Amino acid sequence: MEELSQENIWSLELGSLYLSKDLNLLKTYLTDLLDLLVYLHEILAEENIQVDETEVLSEELVMKFYFHGLTLNNTSDGFNLKSKYYEYSKSSKVKLVDLSSILTIGRAQLETLLMYQHLYINSENKNELKLRSYAWIYTALLQRSHTPATTEHTKIQKKRGCR
Repeated sequence: MEELSQENIWSLELGSLYLSKDLNLLKTYLTDLLDLLVYLHEILAEENIQVDETEVLSEELVMKFYFHGLTLNNTSDGFNLKSKYYEYSKSSKVKLVDLSSILTIGRAQLETLLMYQHLYINSENKNELKLRSYAWIYTALLQRSHTPATTEHTKIQKKRGCR
């Protein structure tokens, strides 16, 4: 029989929690994990740990993942229908959950996690990770260069960046 690793135990715990269908317990668990993520991130920042120049942007992805999680948590609480034009009698007391937004934000959070994995984790070759990071930044700069400049300030900025 295979020995249970920490990873397997965590997977079983999360699976059991999911199968319990206890939304409040699941939300508390996930909020605690998000809180732990930010705590660990802040501890590392306070320690002034020197990181490679390509790892500096990892903070943005960590915080993006965190905010997506908070947004998912808040959105899953649901919303009451409100209107200044119409008084909803029964429906104003029912909480509606915006499932399409939850799925969209969930996808964005997964994409953030996968990008973090791609840029910082899934290769042991430091040069390959640097190349991935530089390619990521370069791609964003290329996309930005195609953004239309409509104001005088943005036209100057665009001209300055194209030299």
